[in-house]
Amino acid sequence: MTSQNMEKEQHLNEKTHTLLPLDSIKTMPFNMRVESGEAVDTLAESIMVDGVLEPLVVRPSKAEVGKYEVVCGVRRLRAAQKAGLKAVPCIVKELTDREAMEFMLVENMERVDLSDYELGRWFKLLMEKFPQEFRTQKAIADRFNLSESYVWRLIEHYEFLDKLNLPHGKLLSEGVVREIRRASDQLVPKLIEHAVVNERSARDMAGIVDVLQKTPEDLRDRVMTVVIEKDLNARETAELVKVWTAHSLEIKPEEKPKQKPEVTAEVKPKVERETEEEAAKPEVPKKPSPSLEELRATADQIKAQMESRYQQKLDRAGQIYVMFTHYYPQPLVDAFAEHIRFEGLSEEKAVSLMRDVIEEMWSRLTKHGSDYKVMEDIFAIVVKWR
Repeated sequence: MTSQNMEKEQHLNEKTHTLLPLDSIKTMPFNMRVESGEAVDTLAESIMVDGVLEPLVVRPSKAEVGKYEVVCGVRRLRAAQKAGLKAVPCIVKELTDREAMEFMLVENMERVDLSDYELGRWFKLLMEKFPQEFRTQKAIADRFNLSESYVWRLIEHYEFLDKLNLPHGKLLSEGVVREIRRASDQLVPKLIEHAVVNERSARDMAGIVDVLQKTPEDLRDRVMTVVIEKDLNARETAELVKVWTAHSLEIKPEEKPKQKPEVTAEVKPKVERETEEEAAKPEVPKKPSPSLEELRATADQIKAQMESRYQQKLDRAGQIYVMFTHYYPQPLVDAFAEHIRFEGLSEEKAVSLMRDVIEEMWSRLTKHGSDYKVMEDIFAIVVKWR
């Protein structure tokens, strides 16, 4: 047995637990987690080798004598059934419905792998089931030592995704979905698909949505299709739209020879003459809209150009550019590269210069270091919501 398994078994033995038959354990009517077959399969493989290392927390069933309901460990229960076990270690607790739901929330939050969707769903369920104790989002925030705005955002996040009924969207963070929600309704499902398949961050999606909002309406859907197919980032999407709006052909009407106005005794009113002149002007054909095939071809060219530029940076600046992209936001790295030549710089010198830039930014953001409220707000947003 490995030292890690010995530690886990020792931790297990320190808890007061008992072996309960699997057929005596069932799930509660309300479960915190959104079931994941893949996660259960992986856990079942582990259980077949090492057994159940962490006991389930259960409570006696109110409806059936000798039966128990899982408070914490639904995934372990499913995996144990899949692994073919007959019994599992359990800690039995006497809990009311409210105590069980609160216990479930605290235990699962400590495991850190709850999705924002699951948390938002649970917050709302607490308010619906126990309106006396949790009448407001502030009551939930106070009970679990959370920010009220955090609770509000996650409930709103859950309600939005629940209406869409897109299972894969439940995997996304609240920050990513918040950026997607700024887009038009018809683009939201495609943006969610793009964020899930290509693991896009909130910053990525914010950039893509900003570009799409400025894209001509008749072009948006096709651009979004290409963004997904070609895995375009915000910069590549902006370049694609820029190329095609500039590439649209300006078709000039054929010029007709000017004719001398006929002299008549009747002088028409100015407004009427202007209306007739406007009507007499030939119509200017609309700019042609690109097909999907044309957009795909343009996207391929753009990605190749971007790759070429990136390779040139590697050739010119060695490892410095790549190093910076791992630690700093892309716009900051690009701005740095535009103003400071990487050639001939050592890594130490480059890092020192970047630190000077960030220190100056920090000083200006915080009014020369005296007011940290701006940075505190930024940290709160990034840590809690993204």
